[in-house]
Amino acid sequence: MTADAVILDPDDRPAVVESVNPERVEVRLPNGTSVRLDPRLVTRLDDGSYRSDVPFDTFAADRQSLAEVEERLDVRVESRETGRVRARTVTEAREVPVDADGWRETVEVERVPVDRPVDQAEGSRVEGDVTIVPVYEEVLVVHKQLVLREEVRLVTRRERVSGPESVTLRRQRVDVERLPPSGIDDGSA
Repeated sequence: MTADAVILDPDDRPAVVESVNPERVEVRLPNGTSVRLDPRLVTRLDDGSYRSDVPFDTFAADRQSLAEVEERLDVRVESRETGRVRARTVTEAREVPVDADGWRETVEVERVPVDRPVDQAEGSRVEGDVTIVPVYEEVLVVHKQLVLREEVRLVTRRERVSGPESVTLRRQRVDVERLPPSGIDDGSA
């Protein structure tokens, strides 16, 4: 903003620039009258002065002045409580019969006598569906010898089973209760 700069009209009559902004240029004429010019009608020169496209005698004292009026709207957002709600989640459980296929495994224990001398102990092993767990015993002979007394065979059998079973299913629902705004007596007290 440049203040108190010289402005010349098309007839080179001088005046004083009081303020400049994008909306208007305030000019004080030699007779003391202040006028507002549209910035599109004013050119700034290289020496810091201004040139007006409007002759200053257009604003002669015998001319009638009009007041410039502007209305402004001030919009604000205000929070105000108009009501409240209370929500709670309720879980319901019900038993539902289900016909489902599945598997049941059983293990049969079979003891197989071996009574055979061995040189060293071996660990458990699996042959097909059978897990074999060797059982050893040391016996005293003229010399000490390892004898395999028996093998315990664990046979795994799988059978298909079907039939009614009971399964618990859960479902949630939300209960919503409307309440009056805080500070308002709802008559329930």
